[in-house]
Amino acid sequence: MNSSASSPAAAGRSSGFTLVEMLVVIAILGIMLLIGNQTMEWLLPETALSGTARNLASTIEDARSEAVLKGRPVRIEYQLGDNENDPQSYRAIFEPGPGEERAFEEIEVELDLTGWIRLPRGLRISGLYIGEEDFIGTGYFSFLIHADGSMSSHVVQIFSRELDSTVSLEVSSLLDDVHVHDGPLEPFYLREEAF
Repeated sequence: MNSSASSPAAAGRSSGFTLVEMLVVIAILGIMLLIGNQTMEWLLPETALSGTARNLASTIEDARSEAVLKGRPVRIEYQLGDNENDPQSYRAIFEPGPGEERAFEEIEVELDLTGWIRLPRGLRISGLYIGEEDFIGTGYFSFLIHADGSMSSHVVQIFSRELDSTVSLEVSSLLDDVHVHDGPLEPFYLREEAF
């Protein structure tokens, strides 16, 4: 008996998938994509909030390193806008040094470390406390990182409208360190443990 002989039923059938099998696979893939997409949409606002805080912390730490490495002060600038709907952004830029008397607009590109980094839509810098200054919520503000790496203590609060949640960035002048905290954080001079 020849084992390679096919049965009569299989002789008329070609190999491959039937239409029903293909439709079942496509339906399963569609369901998996739908569930995955909804999960990602749920995670995106939270990811944007924590990612923006980490990016700002990294910008400050990198600017401090550049100031020490180059022996030249770096300024962190915040453009908070004039009202709640204005876009907000920040950047790190070297301070113009001696002998750089040209117009700032001419040398700005040479001095800029990061370019303006815009906050994602739905996120706002809702509070900025520098040293023992009062809350700053609109307009332009900057602080200096000195050539030795020292800088003013400050707290930056980033708020997500969609999550109704705040993440705070705490910059410590004593430790020259940046920490990200969940929730609003008052500056040290306003906290109970400061008294």
